[in-house]
Amino acid sequence: MAYANVTTPTADGMKDGRMSAWPMGASQTIYSGSAVNNDTSGNAVFFTARQAALFLGVAAETVTNGATAAANKVQVWHTGAHVFDCASADATWLGVEVYASTGTSGTSRAVINSADGLTGATKVGRVVEVISATKVRVRIDGYALKEVGA
Repeated sequence: MAYANVTTPTADGMKDGRMSAWPMGASQTIYSGSAVNNDTSGNAVFFTARQAALFLGVAAETVTNGATAAANKVQVWHTGAHVFDCASADATWLGVEVYASTGTSGTSRAVINSADGLTGATKVGRVVEVISATKVRVRIDGYALKEVGA
């Protein structure tokens, strides 16, 4: 079956695929560079370990949201290799899948290389470079959710 050529401009709905804008949870500050997951309503929050949490990616900006959920959105990278804090990294970390480790005060940007003892552990990527004993570069492609949930 033959189809006619498009004769007028048509939006194809394509999304870039590297970043998404997620509606934020209530009373949240998400800091640039921090790991981001969803709350139970599907809104973006700084990473907190919980069962069924989806890793949304790494915040590309710092945004503060007020008491109303989804009043603001945060841009989140879901591709690329990002630097995370860690403890005792060495050459054995190369190629290892890592899990987000809940930070404090909304500044979560740490990873651990084992889910042992971490309730609700969520994989965030694979180590592609050991920068130092306390910093690793993690490729998040294929681990972060790629589409806006709301």
